[in-house]
Amino acid sequence: MKRDPKIYVLGVLLVSSACVEEFEPEIVSYDKLLVVEGTITDEMSRHKILLSKTTPLDTIFVLPESGASIKVVASNGSTYSFTEIAPGQYESTVDFK
Repeated sequence: MKRDPKIYVLGVLLVSSACVEEFEPEIVSYDKLLVVEGTITDEMSRHKILLSKTTPLDTIFVLPESGASIKVVASNGSTYSFTEIAPGQYESTVDFK
């Protein structure tokens, strides 16, 4: 039995045009929590970690966290240190994977 592709197109249009209700979270207060961003891969390279503090949802700026001491400890016990290259941006001192 062959089906008309127009039915599928109509179905997709109906689903994609559904209304979405805007979400407005109730925010009483916030704490300046530490945010750690980074990806460690199996690629032999210098890896980067970004440190910042949380900000209110209605702001668009980032509060970088400077002066931190960062070390990554691998499952085999190897330790890799990071140095700050820009406010809140840290890079490993050696290549590792």
